[in-house]
Amino acid sequence: MPTLKQWLLPHYQVANRLSRGSLDVVRVAIKNFGLARGAETAASLAYYALFSLFPLLLVLISAVGYILKSDDAYTVTVDFITQILPNSRVLIEINIQEILNRRGAFGVIGLVGAVWAASGFFTTLVRNINRAWLGIKPRDMIGTRLLGLAMIGVLVLLLILSLASSALVNIIKLIDSPMLNDFQPEKSTAWPIIQLMLPSIFTFLMFMGAYRWIPNTSVRWRASLAGALWTSIAWEIAKRLFTLYLSSGLANYEILYGSLGTVLALMFWIYVSCVIILLGAHLTASMDQRYQRKLVESGSSPA
Repeated sequence: MPTLKQWLLPHYQVANRLSRGSLDVVRVAIKNFGLARGAETAASLAYYALFSLFPLLLVLISAVGYILKSDDAYTVTVDFITQILPNSRVLIEINIQEILNRRGAFGVIGLVGAVWAASGFFTTLVRNINRAWLGIKPRDMIGTRLLGLAMIGVLVLLLILSLASSALVNIIKLIDSPMLNDFQPEKSTAWPIIQLMLPSIFTFLMFMGAYRWIPNTSVRWRASLAGALWTSIAWEIAKRLFTLYLSSGLANYEILYGSLGTVLALMFWIYVSCVIILLGAHLTASMDQRYQRKLVESGSSPA
């Protein structure tokens, strides 16, 4: 009597041929994710993220403070972060206000210290994204730290871009042109869709850049685009499901953990996010290696 594996194998092979090898890509990605202990790594990243979160917020507030007033910079930054970390607004506002009240204005040394502390999570993330490409030489300590710092710069850039997109609408309203006189975004049916899509586009670009340039090897654009697309979609779906889960009343963290409930809910979401990001890295690596094999088999030079 054939085993379950023997019975499934021919069906899998047919499905893999129909999907043009996509099932093999997913299978290899999941296998390598398990070999790299991706779930355990995501848990450690959630731990690092908790220590890096508030220094990162201080850095973002300081950066935006050069463009906006301090109160506006605070509000914009908290809004930006709560898009990434749903249902964490109260926790973030209470703690960041207390930190700002105690520390007052940032000096240069304080800002440098905050940047360094905030980079701890990103440095660890860089190291583990790089590990998705099996067999490649890991980046040295300095290169890894520099990439971690660069990721903070990317977050600052994304925050400024989100500000610029909002400011652009206000500028268009002020332009005295017959073509734009009837431009009213708040009454437009397309504008809410654009507002909904912009954060997703920024998220996609961030993941695409991470999967393209963080690995210490040449990654094909096709692989990084596909990996970033999967990660962006999976992350947005997970974010909405997590928000729905918390609002449904099924997640009573306070009953089990008391005052730590909000913190643990935040850590759980960061853990889920890191699982998705690392799985996306392994998926990108699997696709990249598949494209490499195809190029070798066809005798073409790698792009």
